[in-house]
Amino acid sequence: YTWRYVDSVRTEIKYGSEEGKFDKPELHLFQNVLMNGGVCGRRAFFGRFILRAFGIPTIARPSPGHGALAHWTPSGWVVCLGPPWGKGSTKEKYGKNRDTDFLQHTRARASGYLFKRVNRARLIGDTIGGESKCFSLSSIKGELGFLNVFTLLVQRSLAERKIPPPTTPSCTIDLFRDLSSTECHEEIVIDRRGNITIPACSTFVSNPATHFSGNGKIVFMRSILGGKQLHYNRIGPHQSFHYNVNVPRAGTYTFSARVVIPSWKQTLLLSLNKSEEFINISLPFTIGKWGTTKPLNLELRTGVNTFTFSRIGDCKGVTIKDFTL
Repeated sequence: YTWRYVDSVRTEIKYGSEEGKFDKPELHLFQNVLMNGGVCGRRAFFGRFILRAFGIPTIARPSPGHGALAHWTPSGWVVCLGPPWGKGSTKEKYGKNRDTDFLQHTRARASGYLFKRVNRARLIGDTIGGESKCFSLSSIKGELGFLNVFTLLVQRSLAERKIPPPTTPSCTIDLFRDLSSTECHEEIVIDRRGNITIPACSTFVSNPATHFSGNGKIVFMRSILGGKQLHYNRIGPHQSFHYNVNVPRAGTYTFSARVVIPSWKQTLLLSLNKSEEFINISLPFTIGKWGTTKPLNLELRTGVNTFTFSRIGDCKGVTIKDFTL
């Protein structure tokens, strides 16, 4: 659960600030981060954005000279993109210097009904005792009142309790289901007019999520368009993937691909029938939306034609739904 969703920062956001000068003012911050990458701050911003998009509570948790985040999991709050608890800070009402105060507060709240003891003691101290609310030791200004001391001690005792895991999964925990897959049951389809649709996930890869390179370069994901889609990760050694397409008759076919491209200057190389001459397919910058590559005329022979795709150089992540001929 620690890196679910946040892992997209590592796989999709290039580390470095040299391309930030190419940010476009008409794009949203996170679209520019996907396009041009960034260092600690921009990466942490994107991580919190993607967590919130899936309904996961998250908070900024910077450390000296570095941006990071913390987020909720079924077993408690965890830190991503930065040093462990005790090495950073959380702002807001928990104080600027002690991220462990925030962590203790969240662990105490996980006690559920028992946490009302903390709220009641804090409320009484605020209304009757005239004590200002205190949520953590680092936010103390002056001496603590009796009820504030009692509140923090109760909170600490609740945080140190061992809370059993939930016996039944909640709808929130279901958000963490892994949507990647190593299987695809979609097949190449030829309609009555002879148009050929090649699902991207019907590629010949032994095990895309655990390939021999060990990098999960190619993964299958559930698609909002239905079925599966292929995602080619940014990190790790390059990996080729191919398709054997049985063409009913020889001739010129118009090739295109349905893709999502979150960055510019991206290409895909195509070798047809194991030719050593590669066709450079320019991928459109779709700003994270589904789009189609420019039509490309290919001469195909009758029978099986092998399409081998590959990438070279410093590439960003791309997602492919299908190819059409």
